[in-house]
Amino acid sequence: MVSVTTIDKFCSTHGLKPNHVKIDVEGVEGKVLLGAREVLEQGNCKYICEWLGGAEKNREAANLLERCGYVALDPSCSDRVDLGSIEDHEDRNVLLVHSSKAPSLEILPKGTL
Repeated sequence: MVSVTTIDKFCSTHGLKPNHVKIDVEGVEGKVLLGAREVLEQGNCKYICEWLGGAEKNREAANLLERCGYVALDPSCSDRVDLGSIEDHEDRNVLLVHSSKAPSLEILPKGTL
């Protein structure tokens, strides 16, 4: 049996305040991010994530990211990525960063995360 916890619970238990998290969980990235709500709300952590497409299955997580002020970027060129446009069964590496850590992104349209 494998023990499972959330990022929030793990950080709270161990007194951690991460600045970087790598997520590669084969299609349940949205669930992992929902378990990182408190860390996301602090806005200090960057996430590198393999985001598997399917707007509906990850919609709640994408909405949480937007509410917490995060934007998704292509790590190879820093272009903005619309998570909802990634097709089902397509995977894409994204960097999730708080918009305050990337001030030049504030001019981009909101609601396209």
